[in-house]
Amino acid sequence: MKKLLAVVPFALMASSAFAGTQYFMGGDIGVHDQDWETTSSAGGSTTSSSHDMANTSIFGIQAGAVVNDQHRLTAGYDFKDVEVKNLHGEPGVDHDVFANTVYAKYDYLFPVTEHVNLSVGPRIGYEWLSGASQPDELNGLVYGGQIGAEYRTGQWGFGVEGIYLIHDAELEVNYSDGGVAHTDTVSAGAERMLKVNVGYYF
Repeated sequence: MKKLLAVVPFALMASSAFAGTQYFMGGDIGVHDQDWETTSSAGGSTTSSSHDMANTSIFGIQAGAVVNDQHRLTAGYDFKDVEVKNLHGEPGVDHDVFANTVYAKYDYLFPVTEHVNLSVGPRIGYEWLSGASQPDELNGLVYGGQIGAEYRTGQWGFGVEGIYLIHDAELEVNYSDGGVAHTDTVSAGAERMLKVNVGYYF
């Protein structure tokens, strides 16, 4: 499935090399919602818990092309300044974490009126964390999809987009306490984002 998500946009780009293409660039801002899941195993018993990630802003830039007024191919970068609560099991403590994501996405455009279109499609990217001494194991592949709407006037486009992302990253820590083997696993849960964007078409 992940391989298909990665191949579709680039296959379309190659097959439409000689078709009518309009290029664009722009920026977006939004908010996101996500949980971190922690599982601890010791002495044959397992406990699980969820840690809230505070809703914070997302800032991004993007550029791409629209082919034949129906296929939109986009590459972009997102930056999130987030707060992960209790990530290390410390009640009441917030840990500042910066999440950086580079991604590629494809949208199929459905015209509604001369100036408005709806869109839907898949996306895939790579996210890495920085700040608060985050381990490299929490960096990894992200993939999912988005739906949106855009209003076009002249060379400008104004849009809104809802995004659902799955994270592949997982951190496993093994240690012994009092002669008992422990395994703690930390993984990022599904992420939901809402963005508004503006783009300039060449």
